[in-house]
Amino acid sequence: AVFGVGVLRFDRLFREIARRAGYAAPVASDVQRELIVEEAVRGARLELLAESAGQPGFVHAAVRFVAEVERSMVEPARFTQGLRAWAGDGPRQRYADEVAAIYRGYRARLEAAGLVDAELFAWRALDALRAAPDGWGQTPLFVYGFDDFDPLQLDALDAIANRCGADVTVSLPYEAGRTAFRAVATAHQELLARGA
Repeated sequence: AVFGVGVLRFDRLFREIARRAGYAAPVASDVQRELIVEEAVRGARLELLAESAGQPGFVHAAVRFVAEVERSMVEPARFTQGLRAWAGDGPRQRYADEVAAIYRGYRARLEAAGLVDAELFAWRALDALRAAPDGWGQTPLFVYGFDDFDPLQLDALDAIANRCGADVTVSLPYEAGRTAFRAVATAHQELLARGA
């Protein structure tokens, strides 16, 4: 028998991490986030992307894009630098600048509103946990039902296992050399690289 077990999805795990690490911040609602992205798109002074930005689905796609960048734990300055390196001085330069401007504008407006979004909340909660790892205690973590993890999720597993010293068990469907598990090989290798 096991007592005191909690079954959590990653969003609730991040809230638990924040609670134990003493981190709190107001999280933007979906509507607030969409409005902030919309403002960032308007403020980016788009030329190359102007026609696309005028389409109904652009803001929704930009919300998903921002969430993906933040799940990868990439700050606006690093993102801008990476896009500029990718674009060089060629024809992609203007595109890269406009995409980076949307993300920078979003993060600046989010901060000005005194908010974080769900991904930034999780990211900051992990930073707080790394600064005060004793806050987690020795609570073990068992992760089941995944065949891939985004960088933010991997960072949570790493922080709890390697910074807090808690037992973290990940159930991953994988057998080396089996073609059926080729898609899981990257997650398996990433977990091994983090000390699994």
